[in-house]
Amino acid sequence: MELCKKNGDYYDLDLTNDLRNNDRSEKLYSAYNVKRSWLSDNYPILPSIVQNFDLPEASSMKKNYYVRHGAFIKSGEYLRTLDLIDEVIEDNIGRIQFETDSDYQWFMKNYKTIFEEWFYQNDFEGSYQISSVSDFRTICFELSIE
Repeated sequence: MELCKKNGDYYDLDLTNDLRNNDRSEKLYSAYNVKRSWLSDNYPILPSIVQNFDLPEASSMKKNYYVRHGAFIKSGEYLRTLDLIDEVIEDNIGRIQFETDSDYQWFMKNYKTIFEEWFYQNDFEGSYQISSVSDFRTICFELSIE
């Protein structure tokens, strides 16, 4: 875990986060420019570091990839996911990050229905692939539209 400062705000980031995901070509940027509480479940700070270093609080998500790209689903807004597909897709690839595990789990249980509805609404035929990083409630989808 690293600490960086942008425009007066501190952010935590894990530069190696996408390295362990060799099964997909797309990067998910799940752990870049996030608040400390976002990483704390997966990267607890050792007591020796807290005791020996004065770390500034990383409490902002403003520069997070998903927040900046309008692809961050805030708590309780999981029903926005269907509308968000149109907004976040670029070159048939889209990424979405969920603030809460319950919203992420809802999406993972319903993604087939969501994408079937999206294809139907847009009068498209084709297929999709989903990649996800459950630790950071992040999904990447790739569409093959016919």
